[in-house]
Amino acid sequence: MAMRLSIVFGLGCVLFSFISVVDGLPELSAFSKVVLLSETVRTNAVLSIIDCLDTANLSVTSQVISVDPMSPCGNCFNIFQHKTGFQLEYRAGIDTLSHSAAPSYLMSVSCSNTVDTPLVEVMEVRIVPNSPPYFNASGRNVSMSVSSSTPAGSVLYLVQAVDDEGEDIIYSMSVIPVTSSSHYQIDKYTGKITTKVDLRSECRGDVTMVVTISDGHSSVGPLVLSVIVTATAFNILASGQLDYEVVSQRVTDFIIQLTDGYCVSPVYTLTLQVTDVNEAPEITPTEVHLQLCEGKVEFNPGLRITDDYSDQHLWSISNATQDESGHFGIDQDTGLLRTLLDYDVDSGLMVSDRTIVVQVTDKGGLTATAIVNVTFVDCNDNAPVFESPFYTAAATECTPPGSNVVTVHAYDNDTSHQQNNVIHYSGTGGSVYVNASGHVIVAQPMPAGTVVTFLVYAYDRGQTPGPLKSINPTVVSVRFTPCPPIRTTTTTTTQQPIITTAALTTEVVPKKNDNTAWIVLAALLGTFFLGLLGYMLWRYGGRCLRAFSEVSCDNSWCNPKLRTRVVKIKSQTPAVVESMLPKRRLQISTRQKATSYPRRYGGTLSAHHRPRRGARQRTGSGSRRKAQKTLSGHVTALTSMTSLPLYSVFSPPTYRIRKSS
Repeated sequence: MAMRLSIVFGLGCVLFSFISVVDGLPELSAFSKVVLLSETVRTNAVLSIIDCLDTANLSVTSQVISVDPMSPCGNCFNIFQHKTGFQLEYRAGIDTLSHSAAPSYLMSVSCSNTVDTPLVEVMEVRIVPNSPPYFNASGRNVSMSVSSSTPAGSVLYLVQAVDDEGEDIIYSMSVIPVTSSSHYQIDKYTGKITTKVDLRSECRGDVTMVVTISDGHSSVGPLVLSVIVTATAFNILASGQLDYEVVSQRVTDFIIQLTDGYCVSPVYTLTLQVTDVNEAPEITPTEVHLQLCEGKVEFNPGLRITDDYSDQHLWSISNATQDESGHFGIDQDTGLLRTLLDYDVDSGLMVSDRTIVVQVTDKGGLTATAIVNVTFVDCNDNAPVFESPFYTAAATECTPPGSNVVTVHAYDNDTSHQQNNVIHYSGTGGSVYVNASGHVIVAQPMPAGTVVTFLVYAYDRGQTPGPLKSINPTVVSVRFTPCPPIRTTTTTTTQQPIITTAALTTEVVPKKNDNTAWIVLAALLGTFFLGLLGYMLWRYGGRCLRAFSEVSCDNSWCNPKLRTRVVKIKSQTPAVVESMLPKRRLQISTRQKATSYPRRYGGTLSAHHRPRRGARQRTGSGSRRKAQKTLSGHVTALTSMTSLPLYSVFSPPTYRIRKSS
């Protein structure tokens, strides 16, 4: 038995295949399992085509076994047989699809005959939420002006809206005030707003139209359209020349009411007052020179107005001023000048000397001008800025106090005027600090693993208005590492990390194997010293051996203090002696002469002859010197006698075995 399930939605097609193996359980091939269904569907819709087949030509059936969830529209899906197979359908009118209530449905679909086990597959129907329409305009508030002479049937505005799902959009509109509702209309399908009457009959100067749109599921809006009905201007003309000297003409009252045959205006009262001929104002002084700090400033040029009448005067900047970039402005009531931006002469893009022509205008339109010469000087208006937000450096436990490990750098965009760009630095972390020149100095070296971190600020030495401090500090972090290795035999001791409290913070970091530079340096130094040692041994080794052979080691300073244990050996062969010696560096010695020869244990075996106490007391110093001389000959021969019995060299063979530390 085989079943093929094809799901068709939109432009895509999904194929489901059910395959039955003879005398065995069915096998199911891989496929996609998702179908999309819009929640706005209001008619029956075919979701998929199911091909349920049986290779033995047995009768087959296909059905929905289960749906999860069942609410609100679990009963809306069913499988129906058609002439070529089966199809999964959505049945409208049973319940309502809602994305918010159930965003998807999981359905178990089966294909079965009367013999084999039914083949079951789970598919998902995802509910696509409705996408409401939207206005295709830059804003929700639109203003427009319409002439009062606009005839009826004229198009005032076209409302544009879009529905991404392609559904029909319905337009509706309300008019404020309601008394003007009969003068305007909107096409519910196109959004076109037109006039129903001649706007000369619109007695209001402004009308508000509120537009909403809907796709049958969601309403969107409003779009507010403010319409201004412009009026026709009329001029009142004087029949003759007005003369202020005629007292009856100084004040005239007019009562005015307008009509255009459609609307009648309210009654307006107009008072006409004739004034005397205005005299042009004067500005004193006519030219001034000022020196100002750069930056964004407001300043009083010190100009005064002289006028015969107490007119209202307005200040402005004359067009004669070369200020195409708009660097300057003026208060029209007080005459105070100001820079409209941060006037900066540091960069060289703005000149220091500027000429501003100011103008005053009285209410009669007469003007007067004056020249203001301004020299902008470099003031301390730029704080120092660090080139980097943080600096890192490394020091060792052996770094001498006073050493410079790194240098911080800051810059100042001011010029050198009054030392505006002269910078000094300040900051300390206890054992590490920064001096005025920006050098980070080690005051006290710290143990390896210590990290000293602190903040550094930069200050300039400006005088006007004063020195400035950097807005943002830089962070200095100095990590202490072990001293460079010295090639000598020492006992290694692990130093525990020590935390040093600094101005900002101090952290202990674990040692990392990132000392590549130190390793390379140590390797080079080791190679150099090994070569030097080899040369010295080749050049002077023979002399040193001859010199040391003549040294008497009777004194205690010549013999190292060793941890010893005593073993007395009498008349034993070398094999027996070797079996008694530990496999490490050993020394067989007396208080007199000594020599050594290599042993296979990797150490050195030194043999010393010690005469018996009774013999030493009887012989005296002369006998001892003779015994030493005789012993020296024996010891010299011992260096090449690896199998010679010890008792044949020394008599009596009594030894002290010392273990070198």
